[in-house]
Amino acid sequence: MFRKFITFFLIMLLTVTAVVAASQVLPNLVKSAMAKPAITTSNPEIAKVTIAHLLSSKSKSKSQPTIRRTTVEGKYAIATWQWGEAGGQSILTQQGKRWKVVGSGGGAVNLETLKQKGVPDKIAEKLMQKE
Repeated sequence: MFRKFITFFLIMLLTVTAVVAASQVLPNLVKSAMAKPAITTSNPEIAKVTIAHLLSSKSKSKSQPTIRRTTVEGKYAIATWQWGEAGGQSILTQQGKRWKVVGSGGGAVNLETLKQKGVPDKIAEKLMQKE
């Protein structure tokens, strides 16, 4: 009986210790992974248009959105952004010399979403390959 109690106690102690350690380590790992994107392509015009679009959403966030990466194929682009703890991607199209956001949301863009927003199939596939 005493051995069972000691075994149970040790298992519970290890479980609680592991949960506490994970709750302190995992957020820092996620934050550092998001802070250093694998691809750092920059396009100032796309960044400017994307940030203006995000700020026009009237979010109550006190932080400023940042553009982590832009991926361009022809007259279409994907801007990967982070805004505080949230992140997402915006789809843009070039009209003349200007870029315009045609879709934006939290999380990653997929092939189907690109096509729904008017990106031609071949260009959508190339964008996804670059991503």
